[in-house]
Amino acid sequence: YVVETRYGPITVTVQGDRSKPPLMTFHDVGLNHRTCFQPLFVCAGTSSDLLRRFCIYHIDAPGCEDGGAGVEYAPCALLRDGETLDALAERCEDVATYFGLTNVTVLGVGAGATVMALYAGRHASPVVAAMLISPSCTRASTMEHVLGAAAKFNLRRYGWTSWSLQHLMKRMFSYRALAGGSGGLFGSDLACT
Repeated sequence: YVVETRYGPITVTVQGDRSKPPLMTFHDVGLNHRTCFQPLFVCAGTSSDLLRRFCIYHIDAPGCEDGGAGVEYAPCALLRDGETLDALAERCEDVATYFGLTNVTVLGVGAGATVMALYAGRHASPVVAAMLISPSCTRASTMEHVLGAAAKFNLRRYGWTSWSLQHLMKRMFSYRALAGGSGGLFGSDLACT
């Protein structure tokens, strides 16, 4: 579905029986619903409680949908043309209104978790539960901005390199997890900043 919102169109992929309770998802930076959530839903199989109990509404940030402008040359940016995370949260409200969703469970990863937290905080009445994986609770530091810009440049210029992969892995997982459970000093990359 292409849903018209107050900030322009947004793509929503509906998975499951629409008579079941809604589960709205929002992906992290550089991903879309397929690349972010497919492992969760495919590995669980058709007997998964998530698929059996919910109708899933995957929201893709503008340009991040399959075949979108951001996905063709490099992983998409979550925000475009000065759009804010607040605006993305308001787009989630527009999606819920479009489909007539009530008693919504939200699931977000990384920046998508922040978007869903903003949506749930502003519109608590339709949201009954939230699963937020690694949301950003504070503003990004200068070093995070510099590393993010370097990663974006590297991805656009050279594609997936070992540095790009290493940066993404450190951003998403703890040093301890990357070292196989030993030798890590910090619980996450953000703990260092």
